[in-house]
Amino acid sequence: MPKPPLEPSATVDPPPSPARAGAVLFWIVCAAGLALRFYYLARLPRSTGDVVRHLYYGWLVWRQGISVADVPLNMTHYYIPMPVWADIPYSYPVMGLYFFTLLAGIWPTIFMAKAALTAIEAANAWLVWQVSGRRWIGLVYWLCPLSIWWVSSEGQYEPLQNLFALLAIYLFMK
Repeated sequence: MPKPPLEPSATVDPPPSPARAGAVLFWIVCAAGLALRFYYLARLPRSTGDVVRHLYYGWLVWRQGISVADVPLNMTHYYIPMPVWADIPYSYPVMGLYFFTLLAGIWPTIFMAKAALTAIEAANAWLVWQVSGRRWIGLVYWLCPLSIWWVSSEGQYEPLQNLFALLAIYLFMK
C-alpha cells in the first residue's frame, strides 16, 4: 500500500518573515557601525587635542582639587609639551570637567575616554530609537559620520551633553 503524500507544510520550511529579515539586517548594520567605531577608537586623534587637555585637567583635579582648573597648564607642570592652549585655564563647562575627572580617576587614557564617549553615544542612539519609536532612526544616529569621527576618533564630549537632552525628552514622553 503506498504511503499518503506528506503535507506541504511538513516538507518545506516557511520563508522568513520580512520583519525577521529586517531585524537581522538591523543588527548586522549595528555591528558594522560598532566595528568602524572600534577602528577609530584604536587610533590617536588627528584633528584636535581636546581629549588630551580634558584628561590632563581631569587628572589634575583628581589629584589636587577643583581649584586647579583655574590655572593654565603651563603653570602646573613645566615638563609637559606646550600646546597652543597651555596658557589658557580650563574653559569648558564644569560637567565635562567632572566627567573627565571621573575617567582620569578610573583609567586616564585616550582610549578609555573615547570608549566611554562612544558608549554614551550608543545610549544616545538607543534613546533616539525610543523617542522616535523607530529603530532605524536610532541606527542613523549611531552611524552618522560626524558622530563617528568627532566622538570615536577625536574624543569630543558632545555625547555627554546630548545624553541629558535626549534623556529629558525621553522622560518627558513617558
